[in-house]
Amino acid sequence: MKREELLEVFNLSDDYTDGDIYDWMGCQKIVQSEIICEYRWWDEMEYIIEYNGRYFSYPGVRTTGDLGAGDLGYENDYNLDNIYEMKAIEVKSFKYVRI
Repeated sequence: MKREELLEVFNLSDDYTDGDIYDWMGCQKIVQSEIICEYRWWDEMEYIIEYNGRYFSYPGVRTTGDLGAGDLGYENDYNLDNIYEMKAIEVKSFKYVRI
């Protein structure tokens, strides 16, 4: 998404940097997360947050130990083009059990 659109949708001021936007998103309600790629010290993740009834996806990282990902060599480019608005759809499934 474009920077101006994100600032408007999230009601953030113009002085927020790209990194600040990612940090702000990380403090919101995460409704889904998925591992995209696993490494020894961290996992690259896709997080989906809910904000004002809308859903947004952004990439992130989860460490597998006590240190932060940056301490272990991970570098986030804070590319705002990797943030997408998502749509929630209902999926029904069945589980079959013996009777």
